[in-house]
Amino acid sequence: MTMRLGLTSTPDRIDALTVEAARLDFDAVPLPCIRVDVTPGGVASLAAAVSDADVLVITSARTVELLGSAGLPQLPIVAVGPATANAVEDAGGDVVWTGSDGIHRLADEAQGLLVGRRIIVAGASNTASESVEQLGRTARSIVSVPLYVTVPVAPADDPVDAVIFGSPTAVVGWLMSRELSHLMIGAIGGTTAAALRERGVEPDVVPEGPGFTNTIEGMAARRLERSAP
Repeated sequence: MTMRLGLTSTPDRIDALTVEAARLDFDAVPLPCIRVDVTPGGVASLAAAVSDADVLVITSARTVELLGSAGLPQLPIVAVGPATANAVEDAGGDVVWTGSDGIHRLADEAQGLLVGRRIIVAGASNTASESVEQLGRTARSIVSVPLYVTVPVAPADDPVDAVIFGSPTAVVGWLMSRELSHLMIGAIGGTTAAALRERGVEPDVVPEGPGFTNTIEGMAARRLERSAP
């Protein structure tokens, strides 16, 4: 029997993830748990701030998308993870460092590159304060420029056997209307896993390399373990 896998990202992301899920014999169930609201004037604020910066930290692939026709600033770019780095490179940006999993690790991993530098952080306003706190330990100065905010949304009640979360906001959205008992649970990285653990839920799968594809593959491996005699 094919396992029904709930995908909790935004509808535009879920379309692509459905293909990945089907490849590994999951029956993908779209259950969006977040909404993205663009910050008015965010792109203009970023453009105005770059002249006083040495390094740009980009926290998500969505940030790159929202810059759109404005393009990426001509600064060395530190990407919070591999998916973000790929988006930056596809857009013609200069990635000088790629973190392994979230802003908390990036602060330690790229410390030598960031120490004493003037840093701009571009991403979601949800994580702005954490970014400033983590990276500000080594920076000469740090400015956070929010381009969007993720808002939790209660999902539909379609039945699933498993679910993947791509952000703490999605976890909050899910718990607005549903429970997590008796489900196989995947978290795409350490930050999302921490959000689940804060609520007393231990994820079954947290991939070593963060991202939706790796998580779906990890869920497929765990499914085989559970079905083995």
